[in-house]
Amino acid sequence: MDWKEFLKKISGSKKHLAINAVLHDDGTLFHVVETQVTKEQLEIQKSFTAKSLEELAAKVPKNLPVLMVFSGQRIITKKTESKAGYESGILFNSDPDDFYWYELQQEKEWFVSVVRKRDVNGILDDIAQLGLSIIDIAIGPLVVHSIKPLLGKTPAINVDGYSMAFEKDVLTELGKHQNLADGDSEVYDIGEEQLFRQYLLPFAAIVNYLYPNLASLRDTGFLLEKRQEYRFKKAFDTTGMIALPSFLIVLLTSYLLLGYYQDKYLDLQVKIEEQNVAYNKMINLQEDKGNKEAMLNESGLSDSNFLTYYVLQITKQVPEEVSLTVLNTFPSVKKIKPKEKIQFQHNRIEIEGSALSNGAFTQWIKAVKTLKWVDNLEIMDFTKNGKVNTFKVKLTVRFDV
Repeated sequence: MDWKEFLKKISGSKKHLAINAVLHDDGTLFHVVETQVTKEQLEIQKSFTAKSLEELAAKVPKNLPVLMVFSGQRIITKKTESKAGYESGILFNSDPDDFYWYELQQEKEWFVSVVRKRDVNGILDDIAQLGLSIIDIAIGPLVVHSIKPLLGKTPAINVDGYSMAFEKDVLTELGKHQNLADGDSEVYDIGEEQLFRQYLLPFAAIVNYLYPNLASLRDTGFLLEKRQEYRFKKAFDTTGMIALPSFLIVLLTSYLLLGYYQDKYLDLQVKIEEQNVAYNKMINLQEDKGNKEAMLNESGLSDSNFLTYYVLQITKQVPEEVSLTVLNTFPSVKKIKPKEKIQFQHNRIEIEGSALSNGAFTQWIKAVKTLKWVDNLEIMDFTKNGKVNTFKVKLTVRFDV
């Protein structure tokens, strides 16, 4: 997918914040990316790493929606069989209900990330205590699949201790990469942006939220549960259980209306853009027309004494012993350069040629001088070159005849 084509599918202008919580045995590290979607581009406003919740709270804005990504040592990511009941082959004697599952279902291969609920829920509660609103959650490195089309021909992505191999944007292999540390400075080119490896997951979470790949990447239910829990928590605390059903009805209605008006808004945006393109083309054509009319006026081509008239008057006077090699009517003042206004000497004609005899040349000059529109005739050069005389003549044209 081309970077610009991807941007066209994102409407509006909005900021998002993604936090990648890296779960280690000795604590949690936070990689943060803040982006802004505009009409022309997806900009990374800032990216940073916080080593504690306190540092995170001091740096993140409180008014932006948050997308969470969980990665690190406590998360298991594997290729699995594409069939129901695969969970028991991964967890053995553990209860699948004690875990959160995040799946990437492809035509031939399935991949899954799994983490204990208690490891994730504690972080979610801590983030909520900071006053941040969580609107989406991803588990493990699989969400990076969403930005593979934006990485061009990159055959593999190294992230979260894994090396992920792709063929035509399809994930084929996933293996441990022991040499990747959190401070690794590996850089990836994404359109016109450059991103360090440790910020790939939070950036991918934003892309997956704005432009979800619903055909392949999915959760198994916990995302919807968590989204609703954190979106409605404040409303639930203030209105209580009685108001909750009414609130959900209003929310559903608002959601349906929002979808309707968003579609209408996009249709209007497309029509306005088409009209702007047509209007700009019309302005350019009008400017081009004015420039050409000005050139014609300055060159004298639009005058009633059209230049072919002068050419005809000059050439019909030429005797057989005289030959004209150059007849430059209304020459330019200086050499013509691209994107520069052309200025003409609209009252001058320059003639070059040769004469076999002085008498024939003199006879022709006298005949030209008798023309009513000739204001002045000046012989610029007359040189004998063997049996032939070469000459240069300049005429000044008078238009009031």
